[in-house]
Amino acid sequence: MITGNLQRRWQATRPATYDKETRTVCFDIVSANQQDADGNEQQGYSFLQVQIDPLIDYGHIKSQLIEAGFAQKDEFGLLMNAVDNIIESAAGATSWAKFKEGLDVADVQKFKQFCEFRSLCAVTAKAVMDSY
Repeated sequence: MITGNLQRRWQATRPATYDKETRTVCFDIVSANQQDADGNEQQGYSFLQVQIDPLIDYGHIKSQLIEAGFAQKDEFGLLMNAVDNIIESAAGATSWAKFKEGLDVADVQKFKQFCEFRSLCAVTAKAVMDSY
């Protein structure tokens, strides 16, 4: 999955999905190991973190999470590149198998990964709303 401009963070304790005081949202939390300065392996959690504004609305939160990773022009670019490849594949296909084969290109795969990221943001926004 691509996450755009978001960088993964790590900490020893599992972060809360949403901290109301700091308005910090942590998502895609997975167990991960990391080496300390002495070379000892530590167990902890890797996650994406975004600070949101105080407006608590599902659509607004989802948009903030997505836009923290991808500017709207980047979202549009991913979509247009994928659509262009789909049209090219359809135009050049002589069978269903050839059409599907033509879809296995980097731009279409990037868009599919972006859609996974959007779905993750939607689930996270729902979790934030459920915390209220």
